[in-house]
Amino acid sequence: LVPLFRPMVDLSTGNVFGVEALVRWPPASEGAGEGGSRSPADLASFMVPIAPWLVRTACRQVVQWQEAGLPGLRVSVRLSARQFRQVDLIPDVQLALAEAGLDPHCLELDVTDTSALPQAHASARGLAELRELGVRLTIDDFAIGDASLGALRQLPMDAWKIDRGLVRRLPKSREDADVVTALVALAHALRLEVVAEGISGDDQRAFLAGRGCDRLRGDLSPRPLAARECLERMREAILEGEAPVPATRASPEP
Repeated sequence: LVPLFRPMVDLSTGNVFGVEALVRWPPASEGAGEGGSRSPADLASFMVPIAPWLVRTACRQVVQWQEAGLPGLRVSVRLSARQFRQVDLIPDVQLALAEAGLDPHCLELDVTDTSALPQAHASARGLAELRELGVRLTIDDFAIGDASLGALRQLPMDAWKIDRGLVRRLPKSREDADVVTALVALAHALRLEVVAEGISGDDQRAFLAGRGCDRLRGDLSPRPLAARECLERMREAILEGEAPVPATRASPEP
């Protein structure tokens, strides 16, 4: 398995604020896709044993980057809702943070496939324990899938991410524009932050900023990068004055 990273920039501040951690099969794997690797996301059953390894690897890597002069850098790891059926999830996260020496506020877990969450009250307890550790929790690709709003309201989340598919069609698609506007208003009514990711144009940025989207997230690279290349790209951005890393990051609100 090969850990890869995608550096991310907060377009509302111009700051490099974190990286997204991903995993790919080695290039030599049979059936590798474009670029010589493929994502195990196509084989969902593999993600349960892989996820703890990815969290540990990501935590160690971001600490190395922080010590190399990128203080406050955050790492985001996607977890399938199926992970919350595993009794070892919280101990695994605690161990990963402790072994790496990472501030919990610098770890963000993106929960995907929320329709597959176990019963909401059981999931809420586990998620609440993670938040108590200081870990940030986000519902990934909100508005995609069939999880009920009633169930999602019971989950102690920090933010919703608007699906890239909706962002991509903004502001030309009136239907998507209306959906995004409603999602932002709904999230704020529930005291949740709204994150729009995958922004590629000024028109998208202006539309989302005008609707009150809390964070406008773009990527510094169109493809995931190996650790060394990712560090070089982040440093280049800082030297170019595109996206300085903040000296500190505010802790998420309780």
